[in-house]
Amino acid sequence: MKRRQAEFEALDIELMPREKLARYGIEALNLPELLALILGTGYGGKSVMELSYAIVRDYGSGGLKDLKDIDALRDLTGMPFVKASMLLASLELGRRLCGKGEEDEMTRITQPADVYPLTKDMWELEQEQLRGIYLNVASRVIGSRTLTVGTAVMSLADPATVFRPAIKLGAGAVILAHNHPSGELRPSEPDLKLTEEIAAAGELLHIKLLDHLIVTRNGFTSLLGAGLLRT
Repeated sequence: MKRRQAEFEALDIELMPREKLARYGIEALNLPELLALILGTGYGGKSVMELSYAIVRDYGSGGLKDLKDIDALRDLTGMPFVKASMLLASLELGRRLCGKGEEDEMTRITQPADVYPLTKDMWELEQEQLRGIYLNVASRVIGSRTLTVGTAVMSLADPATVFRPAIKLGAGAVILAHNHPSGELRPSEPDLKLTEEIAAAGELLHIKLLDHLIVTRNGFTSLLGAGLLRT
């Protein structure tokens, strides 16, 4: 047994997910290992496991669940079109086979604390991520989208990015959430500027911006609760 384990650990890192699958079954693989099996090979000097861990690190599990934009994926990872399309196709296949649409949770939002658990996968991310959480007229979640990923997400976001999914989903309201990897819960000036721009655009579209949360593993700040969002 020990000899077999030593042989397993000595295998090349790119073969480990296949070996783990053969020995323990598909359910034993973690998320990066599953991605590695889909991608097959690395790219740009990264092994397939390094690439897979980087994708999970940057997007988080919730971000991957919502990932649909091939251009955004390629911009972040540098992956060629064929490899990026393989990843997106596998994610879409999983969504369709699971039968979970945009309204799979239908969580009712009555206060900022109801939103915070929905952002759990963002708390430990090393890069900032901006997410839109979309609600129907009954204040139930009908979908979420990872809108931007990177170290300057506030400068990358704009009203079109936020409201395009809202229109597609037929949402009556949206809540923004983004993480601060530093753990800082105070909003920055770009945070406040983006919130103001999105709220103004929402008024024109009759899609209300209900709140903007800054989230970390230690808690959250609601801009609405802090009096920093005009309602």
